[in-house]
Amino acid sequence: MKNPNYCAMLAVLAVSLLMPPGGSSQMPALAKLIVRSRPPGAAILVKGQKTGQYTDAQFVVEPGSYWVSVSSSAPGGANCNNSQSFDLKAGSSQILMCAGGKWE
Repeated sequence: MKNPNYCAMLAVLAVSLLMPPGGSSQMPALAKLIVRSRPPGAAILVKGQKTGQYTDAQFVVEPGSYWVSVSSSAPGGANCNNSQSFDLKAGSSQILMCAGGKWE
Protein backbone atom coordinates (compact mmCIF):
# COMPACT_ATOMS: atom_id res chain seq x y z
CA MET A 1 0.00 0.00 0.00
CA LYS A 2 1.37 3.41 -1.01
CA ASN A 3 1.58 6.30 1.39
CA PRO A 4 -1.18 8.88 0.51
CA ASN A 5 1.20 11.75 1.27
CA TYR A 6 3.71 10.31 -1.21
CA CYS A 7 1.07 10.23 -3.98
CA ALA A 8 0.01 13.80 -3.20
CA MET A 9 3.62 14.98 -3.32
CA LEU A 10 4.11 13.31 -6.71
CA ALA A 11 0.97 15.00 -8.05
CA VAL A 12 2.15 18.44 -6.89
CA LEU A 13 5.58 17.84 -8.38
CA ALA A 14 4.11 16.76 -11.74
CA VAL A 15 1.85 19.82 -11.94
CA SER A 16 4.67 22.20 -11.01
CA LEU A 17 6.92 20.74 -13.72
CA LEU A 18 4.22 21.13 -16.37
CA MET A 19 3.34 24.74 -15.53
CA PRO A 20 5.41 27.52 -17.09
CA PRO A 21 7.32 29.86 -14.75
CA GLY A 22 5.12 32.39 -13.00
CA GLY A 23 2.19 29.97 -12.85
CA SER A 24 0.59 31.23 -16.06
CA SER A 25 -0.61 28.67 -18.54
CA GLN A 26 -0.74 31.25 -21.37
CA MET A 27 2.09 31.88 -23.81
CA PRO A 28 2.82 35.58 -24.38
CA ALA A 29 0.92 36.96 -27.36
CA LEU A 30 3.19 37.70 -30.29
CA ALA A 31 2.72 39.65 -33.52
CA LYS A 32 3.40 38.93 -37.19
CA LEU A 33 5.49 41.02 -39.58
CA ILE A 34 5.35 40.29 -43.32
CA VAL A 35 7.79 42.07 -45.65
CA ARG A 36 7.35 41.83 -49.43
CA SER A 37 8.88 43.53 -52.43
CA ARG A 38 8.55 43.77 -56.20
CA PRO A 39 10.73 42.18 -57.38
CA PRO A 40 11.36 39.83 -54.44
CA GLY A 41 14.84 39.04 -53.14
CA ALA A 42 15.75 42.25 -51.29
CA ALA A 43 17.61 42.04 -47.97
CA ILE A 44 15.45 42.91 -44.94
CA LEU A 45 16.67 45.09 -42.07
CA VAL A 46 14.57 45.34 -38.91
CA LYS A 47 15.47 48.04 -36.39
CA GLY A 48 18.62 48.68 -38.42
CA GLN A 49 19.84 45.09 -38.06
CA LYS A 50 20.30 42.62 -40.91
CA THR A 51 17.89 39.72 -40.50
CA GLY A 52 19.54 37.35 -42.97
CA GLN A 53 16.13 37.07 -44.64
CA TYR A 54 15.09 38.29 -48.06
CA THR A 55 11.72 39.43 -49.35
CA ASP A 56 9.18 37.91 -49.33
CA ALA A 57 9.50 36.86 -45.67
CA GLN A 58 7.42 36.52 -42.54
CA PHE A 59 8.55 37.07 -38.94
CA VAL A 60 6.92 36.31 -35.59
CA VAL A 61 7.96 39.10 -33.22
CA GLU A 62 7.21 40.52 -29.81
CA PRO A 63 4.85 43.50 -29.66
CA GLY A 64 6.61 46.86 -29.85
CA SER A 65 7.91 49.62 -32.10
CA TYR A 66 9.65 48.64 -35.32
CA TRP A 67 11.25 50.19 -38.37
CA VAL A 68 12.01 48.22 -41.50
CA SER A 69 13.99 48.86 -44.67
CA VAL A 70 14.85 46.66 -47.64
CA SER A 71 17.65 46.85 -50.17
CA SER A 72 18.80 44.97 -53.21
CA SER A 73 22.08 45.18 -55.07
CA ALA A 74 20.50 43.68 -58.20
CA PRO A 75 19.81 46.08 -61.08
CA GLY A 76 16.16 47.07 -60.86
CA GLY A 77 15.88 45.45 -57.42
CA ALA A 78 13.64 46.70 -54.65
CA ASN A 79 15.20 49.45 -52.54
CA CYS A 80 13.19 51.09 -49.79
CA ASN A 81 16.02 52.50 -47.72
CA ASN A 82 13.77 55.01 -45.99
CA SER A 83 12.58 53.06 -42.96
CA GLN A 84 8.91 52.24 -42.56
CA SER A 85 8.02 52.80 -38.88
CA PHE A 86 5.05 51.30 -37.04
CA ASP A 87 3.90 49.78 -33.75
CA LEU A 88 2.80 46.17 -33.42
CA LYS A 89 0.33 45.10 -30.76
CA ALA A 90 0.00 41.58 -29.41
CA GLY A 91 -1.92 39.39 -31.85
CA SER A 92 -1.70 41.92 -34.69
CA SER A 93 0.04 41.71 -38.04
CA GLN A 94 1.71 44.22 -40.33
CA ILE A 95 2.26 43.72 -44.06
CA LEU A 96 4.82 45.94 -45.79
CA MET A 97 5.30 46.14 -49.57
CA CYS A 98 8.26 47.86 -51.23
CA ALA A 99 7.80 48.56 -54.93
CA GLY A 100 9.45 51.09 -57.20
CA GLY A 101 11.67 52.36 -54.39
CA LYS A 102 8.77 53.34 -52.13
CA TRP A 103 6.53 51.73 -49.55
CA GLU A 104 2.99 50.99 -50.63
